[in-house]
Amino acid sequence: MLRRITIMAALFLAVCTPCRGEVVQSVRVHLAAAHEAWRQADMDAAVAELKKALAADSQDADAHAWMAEALRRQGKYGDALAEARLALAVAPDHAMALAVMGDLLNPQFTGDADIQDRDECIRLYRAALTSDPYDPQGLMGLCVWAIRMGDTVTGTACLTAMTEAGLWTDPLMALARWMLDSAPPRAILLLNGDADSFPVWILQDQGIRPDVLACNLSLLNLDDYRSRLALAGLPVPPDHLQHQRNPDGGVHTIAMQVLGYLEQRARDGALDRPLAYATTVHTGNLPEGLPHHSHLRGGVFVYDPEDRIMLIDLEETRRTMAMVPPELMAGAWVSARERSPVRLKGNPYFRFNPMVVADRGFQKATIMRDRSAADWYRDLYMAYRENLGSFNGDAQFNETDAEYQEWTR
Repeated sequence: MLRRITIMAALFLAVCTPCRGEVVQSVRVHLAAAHEAWRQADMDAAVAELKKALAADSQDADAHAWMAEALRRQGKYGDALAEARLALAVAPDHAMALAVMGDLLNPQFTGDADIQDRDECIRLYRAALTSDPYDPQGLMGLCVWAIRMGDTVTGTACLTAMTEAGLWTDPLMALARWMLDSAPPRAILLLNGDADSFPVWILQDQGIRPDVLACNLSLLNLDDYRSRLALAGLPVPPDHLQHQRNPDGGVHTIAMQVLGYLEQRARDGALDRPLAYATTVHTGNLPEGLPHHSHLRGGVFVYDPEDRIMLIDLEETRRTMAMVPPELMAGAWVSARERSPVRLKGNPYFRFNPMVVADRGFQKATIMRDRSAADWYRDLYMAYRENLGSFNGDAQFNETDAEYQEWTR
């Protein structure tokens, strides 16, 4: 009787328990759906699919790691940390889980002071790169720390690994080269984020335009980064800076205060370097006076207190854009290793960039060969207007418009 019950129980389990192959396939299906939602920057949908993957197999380290990153991006730091630990309990050398935990402990990214730990953060980035030398989060996280601490050996190693991994694709590298070629000698060049800063740093590490002082706007909020830039020649306010609350409830960031200081010095003639910002920088991240007194010079805007709005150095823009090999613009704008949902969906700042507009509209950047002067002016004008946030892409363009005529004179 006991033997019969045992056999029946075994048969019941065999019928009711899915085979390992079915479990693996279910996890793959839900992970694929989560990644598709990720590419659309839909974290809620991604989390829902990741929950289904983990319901199918609670021991899947990849699903736990991606869940940790999704929750981190939703600001649920405690839950994200728990998921990262679950991933590492299954696979102690899981590179993504280690890097995500590094981001979670990174004071730059995490608002939860209870889990911030600089030293452990750096250790986790290094551990991630020991497991996978090309892990994107590990490389970016450790590289920024190296820059902040003045560790040029580690910084160069990270930038070299990014190049080997193809983390920043040919179009992004071409865009960075165009911006550097466009910058005036010894310019202070303001950069927006990862996708323009890292390519510029890579090129400068290779000896291209070392005279340009590249400044990442987000990192300007950090004391140690500003100190490094000050040593390199960036004028910074003498007072100890703190974020300030605006009357409207907004925050006047340290970075914005530094930019205001630079603008004031330039206006007073006390800044001994040209002040420029990349075309990837959204004007909302700048003091109001900068975009209103800047002219477009290829891949950068150059500040001049005497400038009127909507001016352009057409000859310099044409010259530098013609230097970009068209084949470099033909590839993908994001790499296969990319994890940022913002970049995967399509960085909104890229569509403001004249080079990107030219690439999309002129059949892979063959602008100098196939477009007439009138078309050149028209499309670049559209890109410039979009950067200032005042162009309606659905509106009809009028080449007799007085503003356009003045702009292209």
